[in-house]
Amino acid sequence: IARPRSGPQSWEVTHLIAGSGDEHDDLAGGLLDALANSTARQGAERVFLRLRSNDPLIVEAQHGGFFPCVSEVLYERGPVVRRWQREDGIALNRMEPSDDYDAFRLYNSAIPAEVRHASAMTFDQWRAYREQRGGRWRQLLLRSSNGIDAWVATHRGPWTGWLSIIARPDVESRLGSLVDLALGRLKGVRKVYCLVPEYQIAFQSALL
Repeated sequence: IARPRSGPQSWEVTHLIAGSGDEHDDLAGGLLDALANSTARQGAERVFLRLRSNDPLIVEAQHGGFFPCVSEVLYERGPVVRRWQREDGIALNRMEPSDDYDAFRLYNSAIPAEVRHASAMTFDQWRAYREQRGGRWRQLLLRSSNGIDAWVATHRGPWTGWLSIIARPDVESRLGSLVDLALGRLKGVRKVYCLVPEYQIAFQSALL
């Protein structure tokens, strides 16, 4: 099963289920190749697929034209029982549609060039590349005279929460406080998850 992300140029595979055995892997590779051809006719420039690092379908995905874009690590922590913040005075504003261009500038300054080349280079490609975030996601921005310094997103479910942060390199020293602030918005959940690209080293340290 596949769907567009936020525009027809970027699609993602949301479900890929195959039986065990080499013959099923071969079928999956053929399906992925057919998917790429089908989405291309609908204007797709890129199709994204997430797999575990040890998934046997990686080989078939590569046979179907997919290539590694970026590695990610899923972080998890237990209940958030209190609200705290290491640095006072951080004020975040809600993201508005008019902030898109400044958010794109943040993306360009925070994401390595080789990752942007594989995912989105232009403003229109970036808008289509953004993952759809269903449910009660709150997207907040840390601003300065330079524009947007950081982008904090949190999702609160009945039992679990998710968070993600993108920050300019020159404000990475404030990531610990931004993590605290995001966790404060998830007080009461039993588990918090965060999917972090490998290049966000400072963010990984702040989470730990």
